[in-house]
Amino acid sequence: MAQMAPLELRIAQKKKDMEEHQPNANTTTTTSFLDLPLELRNEVYAHLFVQDKPINCYKVWFTTAERHLRRLGREKNEDGSAAHDENCCGVKRYGCAHYDKALRPLTGILRTCRAVGAEARDVLYGRNTFWLGVGGSHETSPYLRLKTVGPDNLRRVRHLRAAFWCGRYAWYLATRHPEERSALFRPPGDGDGDGAQLWAPLVDGLRSLVLILELPLSGLDDRLGWPVWVAHVEPLLRFLGERIDPGETQVIVDDNYSPLLCEAVDRCLGRTGFRRARTPEGDVHYLGKRFDPGNLGEPVESGA
Repeated sequence: MAQMAPLELRIAQKKKDMEEHQPNANTTTTTSFLDLPLELRNEVYAHLFVQDKPINCYKVWFTTAERHLRRLGREKNEDGSAAHDENCCGVKRYGCAHYDKALRPLTGILRTCRAVGAEARDVLYGRNTFWLGVGGSHETSPYLRLKTVGPDNLRRVRHLRAAFWCGRYAWYLATRHPEERSALFRPPGDGDGDGAQLWAPLVDGLRSLVLILELPLSGLDDRLGWPVWVAHVEPLLRFLGERIDPGETQVIVDDNYSPLLCEAVDRCLGRTGFRRARTPEGDVHYLGKRFDPGNLGEPVESGA
Protein backbone atom coordinates (compact mmCIF):
# COMPACT_ATOMS: atom_id res chain seq x y z
CA MET A 1 0.00 0.00 0.00
CA ALA A 2 1.41 3.33 -1.05
CA GLN A 3 2.25 5.70 1.75
CA MET A 4 0.05 8.84 1.82
CA ALA A 5 1.67 12.21 1.33
CA PRO A 6 1.67 14.50 4.39
CA LEU A 7 -0.86 16.85 2.79
CA GLU A 8 -3.21 13.99 1.88
CA LEU A 9 -2.82 12.59 5.41
CA ARG A 10 -3.85 15.87 7.00
CA ILE A 11 -6.88 16.16 4.70
CA ALA A 12 -7.97 12.62 5.52
CA GLN A 13 -7.55 13.20 9.26
CA LYS A 14 -9.55 16.44 9.10
CA LYS A 15 -12.35 14.69 7.21
CA LYS A 16 -12.40 11.92 9.81
CA ASP A 17 -12.59 14.45 12.66
CA MET A 18 -15.49 16.25 10.98
CA GLU A 19 -17.41 13.00 10.56
CA GLU A 20 -16.89 12.08 14.21
CA HIS A 21 -18.20 15.43 15.46
CA GLN A 22 -21.14 15.68 13.05
CA PRO A 23 -24.43 15.11 14.93
CA ASN A 24 -26.43 12.05 14.08
CA ALA A 25 -29.46 12.84 11.96
CA ASN A 26 -31.53 10.41 14.04
CA THR A 27 -30.88 12.23 17.31
CA THR A 28 -32.45 15.52 18.39
CA THR A 29 -31.15 18.05 20.87
CA THR A 30 -33.77 19.63 23.15
CA THR A 31 -33.40 22.60 25.46
CA SER A 32 -35.67 22.95 28.46
CA PHE A 33 -37.17 26.31 29.39
CA LEU A 34 -35.65 25.78 32.82
CA ASP A 35 -32.20 25.57 31.19
CA LEU A 36 -32.43 29.30 30.46
CA PRO A 37 -30.94 31.67 33.05
CA LEU A 38 -33.40 32.74 35.73
CA GLU A 39 -33.10 36.36 34.57
CA LEU A 40 -34.41 35.42 31.12
CA ARG A 41 -37.21 33.31 32.56
CA ASN A 42 -38.27 36.21 34.76
CA GLU A 43 -38.37 38.46 31.69
CA VAL A 44 -40.78 36.02 30.06
CA TYR A 45 -42.99 35.96 33.15
CA ALA A 46 -42.90 39.76 33.37
CA HIS A 47 -43.92 40.09 29.71
CA LEU A 48 -46.94 37.88 30.41
CA PHE A 49 -48.09 39.18 33.76
CA VAL A 50 -46.73 42.58 34.82
CA GLN A 51 -49.42 45.26 34.36
CA ASP A 52 -48.99 49.01 33.97
CA LYS A 53 -51.88 49.74 36.35
CA PRO A 54 -52.94 48.15 39.65
CA ILE A 55 -54.90 44.94 39.27
CA ASN A 56 -58.46 45.51 40.46
CA CYS A 57 -59.40 42.49 42.55
CA TYR A 58 -63.10 43.12 41.99
CA LYS A 59 -62.90 42.37 38.28
CA VAL A 60 -62.83 39.04 36.49
CA TRP A 61 -59.18 38.41 37.26
CA PHE A 62 -60.52 36.85 40.46
CA THR A 63 -63.80 34.99 40.69
CA THR A 64 -65.76 32.66 42.92
CA ALA A 65 -68.63 32.10 40.49
CA GLU A 66 -69.83 28.52 40.96
CA ARG A 67 -70.48 28.04 37.23
CA HIS A 68 -66.95 29.15 36.40
CA LEU A 69 -65.36 27.00 39.10
CA ARG A 70 -67.30 23.90 38.03
CA ARG A 71 -66.04 24.35 34.48
CA LEU A 72 -62.48 24.75 35.71
CA GLY A 73 -62.87 21.59 37.78
CA ARG A 74 -63.69 19.59 34.64
CA GLU A 75 -60.59 20.69 32.74
CA LYS A 76 -57.86 18.07 32.39
CA ASN A 77 -54.21 18.04 31.40
CA GLU A 78 -52.96 15.84 28.56
CA ASP A 79 -52.16 13.04 31.01
CA GLY A 80 -55.69 13.11 32.40
CA SER A 81 -54.82 14.82 35.67
CA ALA A 82 -56.79 17.79 36.95
CA ALA A 83 -55.72 21.00 35.25
CA HIS A 84 -56.26 23.15 38.33
CA ASP A 85 -54.59 21.71 41.40
CA GLU A 86 -51.84 22.51 43.86
CA ASN A 87 -49.36 22.95 40.98
CA CYS A 88 -51.12 26.18 40.11
CA CYS A 89 -52.87 27.96 42.94
CA GLY A 90 -52.69 25.45 45.73
CA VAL A 91 -56.38 25.86 46.51
CA LYS A 92 -58.31 22.77 45.51
CA ARG A 93 -61.49 24.12 47.05
CA TYR A 94 -61.70 27.06 44.68
CA GLY A 95 -59.88 25.74 41.65
CA CYS A 96 -57.59 28.27 40.01
CA ALA A 97 -59.20 31.57 40.85
CA HIS A 98 -57.02 33.81 38.69
CA TYR A 99 -57.33 31.57 35.63
CA ASP A 100 -60.16 33.47 34.02
CA LYS A 101 -61.11 34.71 30.58
CA ALA A 102 -58.99 37.86 30.80
CA LEU A 103 -55.88 35.81 31.56
CA ARG A 104 -56.66 32.50 29.88
CA PRO A 105 -54.14 32.91 27.02
CA LEU A 106 -51.43 33.78 29.56
CA THR A 107 -51.87 31.59 32.61
CA GLY A 108 -51.23 28.27 30.89
CA ILE A 109 -47.59 28.66 31.88
CA LEU A 110 -48.63 28.42 35.54
CA ARG A 111 -49.46 24.75 35.14
CA THR A 112 -46.48 23.77 33.00
CA CYS A 113 -44.74 22.23 36.00
CA ARG A 114 -44.33 22.94 39.68
CA ALA A 115 -41.01 24.81 39.27
CA VAL A 116 -42.21 27.07 36.45
CA GLY A 117 -45.53 27.69 38.21
CA ALA A 118 -43.78 28.82 41.38
CA GLU A 119 -41.41 31.15 39.51
CA ALA A 120 -44.22 32.65 37.43
CA ARG A 121 -46.42 33.27 40.47
CA ASP A 122 -43.55 35.05 42.19
CA VAL A 123 -43.64 37.55 39.31
CA LEU A 124 -47.44 37.69 38.95
CA TYR A 125 -48.02 38.49 42.60
CA GLY A 126 -44.72 40.08 43.55
CA ARG A 127 -44.26 42.60 40.75
CA ASN A 128 -47.82 43.86 40.32
CA THR A 129 -49.76 46.28 42.49
CA PHE A 130 -53.16 45.02 43.63
CA TRP A 131 -56.12 47.31 44.27
CA LEU A 132 -58.53 46.09 46.93
CA GLY A 133 -61.81 47.61 48.05
CA VAL A 134 -62.61 46.81 51.68
CA GLY A 135 -66.23 47.50 52.45
CA GLY A 136 -69.46 45.70 53.22
CA SER A 137 -70.04 42.11 54.23
CA HIS A 138 -71.37 40.71 50.97
CA GLU A 139 -70.10 37.25 50.06
CA THR A 140 -68.73 38.51 46.74
CA SER A 141 -66.65 41.29 48.27
CA PRO A 142 -63.34 41.98 46.52
CA TYR A 143 -61.35 40.58 49.41
CA LEU A 144 -63.14 37.24 49.21
CA ARG A 145 -62.32 37.15 45.51
CA LEU A 146 -58.67 37.87 46.19
CA LYS A 147 -58.33 35.31 48.97
CA THR A 148 -59.37 32.50 46.63
CA VAL A 149 -55.82 32.44 45.28
CA GLY A 150 -54.79 30.92 48.60
CA PRO A 151 -52.48 31.95 51.44
CA ASP A 152 -49.31 30.89 49.61
CA ASN A 153 -50.02 33.34 46.80
CA LEU A 154 -51.21 36.08 49.16
CA ARG A 155 -47.80 35.88 50.82
CA ARG A 156 -46.25 36.64 47.42
CA VAL A 157 -48.05 40.01 47.15
CA ARG A 158 -45.63 42.90 47.71
CA HIS A 159 -47.61 46.01 46.72
CA LEU A 160 -51.19 46.73 47.81
CA ARG A 161 -53.58 49.67 47.57
CA ALA A 162 -56.65 49.27 49.79
CA ALA A 163 -59.65 51.60 49.80
CA PHE A 164 -61.87 51.49 52.89
CA TRP A 165 -65.43 52.52 52.10
CA CYS A 166 -68.96 51.36 52.77
CA GLY A 167 -72.05 51.08 50.63
CA ARG A 168 -74.85 53.57 51.09
CA TYR A 169 -77.32 50.95 52.34
CA ALA A 170 -74.86 49.49 54.86
CA TRP A 171 -74.12 52.99 56.08
CA TYR A 172 -77.83 53.71 56.42
CA LEU A 173 -78.34 50.61 58.58
CA ALA A 174 -75.27 51.34 60.67
CA THR A 175 -76.30 54.89 61.54
CA ARG A 176 -80.09 54.76 61.63
CA HIS A 177 -81.00 51.15 62.41
CA PRO A 178 -78.32 49.86 64.78
CA GLU A 179 -80.42 46.79 65.60
CA GLU A 180 -79.81 45.63 62.01
CA ARG A 181 -76.21 46.75 61.96
CA SER A 182 -73.62 44.44 60.44
CA ALA A 183 -69.90 44.96 60.08
CA LEU A 184 -69.06 47.66 57.57
CA PHE A 185 -65.71 46.06 56.76
CA ARG A 186 -65.01 42.44 55.95
CA PRO A 187 -62.93 40.67 56.95
CA PRO A 188 -62.43 42.44 60.29
CA GLY A 189 -59.16 42.76 62.13
CA ASP A 190 -60.18 40.69 65.13
CA GLY A 191 -57.01 39.69 66.94
CA ASP A 192 -56.48 35.98 66.41
CA GLY A 193 -59.92 35.34 64.89
CA ASP A 194 -61.02 34.54 61.36
CA GLY A 195 -60.33 38.06 60.12
CA ALA A 196 -56.73 37.95 61.28
CA GLN A 197 -56.22 34.57 59.62
CA LEU A 198 -57.40 36.06 56.32
CA TRP A 199 -55.40 39.29 56.55
CA ALA A 200 -52.14 37.97 57.95
CA PRO A 201 -50.87 36.15 54.80
CA LEU A 202 -51.49 39.26 52.71
CA VAL A 203 -49.96 41.75 55.13
CA ASP A 204 -46.84 39.90 56.25
CA GLY A 205 -44.94 40.10 52.95
CA LEU A 206 -45.88 43.62 51.84
CA ARG A 207 -43.24 46.12 50.78
CA SER A 208 -45.65 49.00 50.15
CA LEU A 209 -49.17 49.63 51.45
CA VAL A 210 -51.38 52.55 50.45
CA LEU A 211 -54.56 53.01 52.51
CA ILE A 212 -57.34 55.22 51.15
CA LEU A 213 -59.86 55.86 53.94
CA GLU A 214 -63.05 57.17 52.33
CA LEU A 215 -65.09 58.66 55.14
CA PRO A 216 -68.77 58.98 54.04
CA LEU A 217 -69.50 62.49 52.74
CA SER A 218 -72.67 61.99 50.74
CA GLY A 219 -75.04 63.84 53.06
CA LEU A 220 -75.20 66.43 55.81
CA ASP A 221 -76.18 63.80 58.37
CA ASP A 222 -73.12 61.70 57.64
CA ARG A 223 -70.98 63.82 59.94
CA LEU A 224 -73.15 62.69 62.87
CA GLY A 225 -72.40 59.08 61.99
CA TRP A 226 -68.65 59.44 61.61
CA PRO A 227 -67.96 57.98 65.09
CA VAL A 228 -69.77 54.82 63.95
CA TRP A 229 -67.66 54.54 60.79
CA VAL A 230 -64.41 55.16 62.66
CA ALA A 231 -65.36 52.60 65.32
CA HIS A 232 -65.81 50.01 62.57
CA VAL A 233 -62.54 50.72 60.79
CA GLU A 234 -60.34 51.14 63.85
CA PRO A 235 -59.99 47.40 64.72
CA LEU A 236 -58.69 46.74 61.22
CA LEU A 237 -56.28 49.65 61.38
CA ARG A 238 -55.08 48.45 64.78
CA PHE A 239 -54.46 44.96 63.44
CA LEU A 240 -52.49 46.35 60.49
CA GLY A 241 -50.46 48.59 62.77
CA GLU A 242 -49.54 45.70 65.04
CA ARG A 243 -48.79 43.30 62.19
CA ILE A 244 -46.78 45.46 59.80
CA ASP A 245 -43.01 45.49 60.11
CA PRO A 246 -41.91 49.15 59.92
CA GLY A 247 -38.54 48.10 58.57
CA GLU A 248 -40.04 46.15 55.67
CA THR A 249 -43.25 47.96 54.66
CA GLN A 250 -43.69 51.56 53.53
CA VAL A 251 -47.15 52.79 54.57
CA ILE A 252 -48.95 55.73 52.98
CA VAL A 253 -52.35 56.91 54.25
CA ASP A 254 -54.91 59.20 52.64
CA ASP A 255 -57.35 59.97 55.47
CA ASN A 256 -58.08 63.53 54.31
CA TYR A 257 -57.03 64.61 57.79
CA SER A 258 -60.68 63.98 58.66
CA PRO A 259 -61.95 64.67 62.17
CA LEU A 260 -61.89 61.57 64.41
CA LEU A 261 -60.41 59.46 61.63
CA CYS A 262 -56.95 61.01 61.67
CA GLU A 263 -56.76 60.49 65.43
CA ALA A 264 -57.60 56.81 64.96
CA VAL A 265 -54.95 56.51 62.25
CA ASP A 266 -52.34 58.06 64.54
CA ARG A 267 -53.26 55.70 67.37
CA CYS A 268 -53.29 52.54 65.27
CA LEU A 269 -50.55 53.11 62.70
CA GLY A 270 -48.15 55.37 64.55
CA ARG A 271 -45.52 52.65 65.04
CA THR A 272 -45.38 51.95 61.28
CA GLY A 273 -43.84 55.35 60.49
CA PHE A 274 -46.59 56.03 57.94
CA ARG A 275 -46.87 59.28 56.03
CA ARG A 276 -49.98 61.07 54.86
CA ALA A 277 -50.42 61.87 51.18
CA ARG A 278 -53.09 62.57 48.62
CA THR A 279 -54.13 59.80 46.26
CA PRO A 280 -56.11 59.92 43.01
CA GLU A 281 -58.80 57.75 44.61
CA GLY A 282 -59.02 60.10 47.56
CA ASP A 283 -59.24 63.14 45.28
CA VAL A 284 -62.19 61.55 43.49
CA HIS A 285 -63.98 60.70 46.73
CA TYR A 286 -63.39 63.92 48.61
CA LEU A 287 -63.59 66.22 45.58
CA GLY A 288 -63.12 69.74 46.96
CA LYS A 289 -63.63 68.70 50.57
CA ARG A 290 -60.02 68.35 51.63
CA PHE A 291 -60.14 69.25 55.32
CA ASP A 292 -56.49 70.14 55.88
CA PRO A 293 -54.48 70.05 52.63
CA GLY A 294 -51.46 71.51 54.39
CA ASN A 295 -50.99 68.26 56.30
CA LEU A 296 -51.12 66.08 53.19
CA GLY A 297 -48.08 65.38 51.07
CA GLU A 298 -47.72 65.41 47.31
CA PRO A 299 -50.11 63.19 45.32
CA VAL A 300 -49.20 59.52 45.17
CA GLU A 301 -49.80 58.10 41.70
CA SER A 302 -52.24 55.20 41.48
CA GLY A 303 -49.50 52.93 40.12
CA ALA A 304 -47.16 53.53 43.05
